[in-house]
Amino acid sequence: MNSVSLPARPEGVAVGFDGRALVTTQGTGTNNALNTLLLYDRTQQSGQQVYSVPFPPAITTPNPLPAVFAGRPATAFPGRLLPTPGGSFLIGMVAINQTTNAAQTTLFVYEVASGTVVKSRTVTGQSTILSMAPDGSRFMAGSTLYDTATLAVIGQMSTANLPFFVGAGFNPGFNIQRNLGGSAFNREGETIYSSFNTAATTARPVANVLYVTNATNLGVRLGLKLRESILGRWWRAAAATTFGR
Repeated sequence: MNSVSLPARPEGVAVGFDGRALVTTQGTGTNNALNTLLLYDRTQQSGQQVYSVPFPPAITTPNPLPAVFAGRPATAFPGRLLPTPGGSFLIGMVAINQTTNAAQTTLFVYEVASGTVVKSRTVTGQSTILSMAPDGSRFMAGSTLYDTATLAVIGQMSTANLPFFVGAGFNPGFNIQRNLGGSAFNREGETIYSSFNTAATTARPVANVLYVTNATNLGVRLGLKLRESILGRWWRAAAATTFGR
């Protein structure tokens, strides 16, 4: 086993079909704006195996879509990566200038074959808990559903999507600034299973309702109260009959 020194502290890592590893970091330099995205290629000579991947200019938020959230990401690791099926693309999020409340979270699509970021979008404060549709066409970041090809917002999970009351005659709002829940797609990509934090930012997170949701419009079909909260990443078994977290 070999160890490799990085110019910045790593946060997320994913491997493409070519065996190269993409790494999101906390960054270096002024406002931690440098070395936020690194590529590790073990086939290169020592000293040339790690190099920085430049970002293209972030796309502006298209009208009539509103800007996505505000504030510093509240999850423990602001940088995350998730491959599409087959590993041709890597979906990632990285936070720049994490030392202040003005941290800028960037959502991006990395193409493995070219080794470049082909699409990016500023989504400051967006939760970095990711899940991918089986065909790679859509993904969830926190409570937001994105289109992989355009990074456009397809849907937003909120209490307006619920056809029932979770509490006694009311539905507590989702805490999108401190979203510690998660999500997972079923094998067919038609359903999203999810849970989201409904507690105040200063209180202990509460995400004890399992939502069974339409993966096209995020309409909720069923809600199941659980004995404990779901506060981390979900995973789906290969047989697609079992979920865990």
